[in-house]
Amino acid sequence: MAVTTKQKASGGAAAAVLATLVVFTPTWEGTDYVAKPDRVGTGHPITWCHGQTNADRDAAHQVKSGQRFTKQECDAELEKSLPAYLNPVAKCLKAPVPIKSMASIVDAAYNAGPARVCSSAMMKHFNAGEITAGCNAFDGWIVRGNGNVLPGLIARRSGELHGDKRKSERALCLEGVKEETDKSKWFYPPSVTPPVVKPAPKANPVSIWVRLYNYFHGAK
Repeated sequence: MAVTTKQKASGGAAAAVLATLVVFTPTWEGTDYVAKPDRVGTGHPITWCHGQTNADRDAAHQVKSGQRFTKQECDAELEKSLPAYLNPVAKCLKAPVPIKSMASIVDAAYNAGPARVCSSAMMKHFNAGEITAGCNAFDGWIVRGNGNVLPGLIARRSGELHGDKRKSERALCLEGVKEETDKSKWFYPPSVTPPVVKPAPKANPVSIWVRLYNYFHGAK
C-alpha cells in the first residue's frame, strides 16, 4: 500500500517499533507475575510484569506489592508503557533510522531513561546519519547500577562482544542496518518529513482487437 502522508508513514513505523519491543524487551526485563519491591534502586519501590512501575500509572490505579498479573495482562502493560519512552526519544532524533535501530534505543530508554538516551553517543551518531557507529556506541554505555558494573547491563548493551549469546541492543540495532534497505520504511522522527511512496503505474490494457490482430498475424 502506498504511503502518501507523514502521519501514515510515522504511525506505521511507530507501530512496527512497538511490535519489535514487545518481543525484545521482555528478554531483558524478565517477567514478574507478582508485584514486588524493586531492588535495583530506580526510585519506584514496586515493580511487576516486564519492569513496570507505578510511574506508569495514575494515582487511582497504583499497584501494591503482592498484586498478581497474567501473561496477557503483562504483555498489555508493556504495550501501554512503551509509547512513554518512544515519544521523547523520537523528539530528540533528527534523522531517519531503521525500525530495529529505533527499537534498540527505545529499549535503552526503557532501561535507563529517555533523557540519558537523548544525550548519548548513540543518538549523536544517529542524528549525524552514522547509524552503524550509533549501534556500536551501545558497547559500554550505562553498564553500572548502584555504583557497580552489572554483567546484565553489559549483556543487554552488547553481549555478543562479551560472550553472551542473547540478542543485545547493539545486535538488534545492527540487524536494522543490515536488513532494512528500503529507507522509505524506516522510522522518521517528527522533525523529518518521510518520502512519499507512490504506487507503480498500471500497464495499459491491451484491447481485444489488438490481441486478435497479434494472434492472426503471429505477433509475440
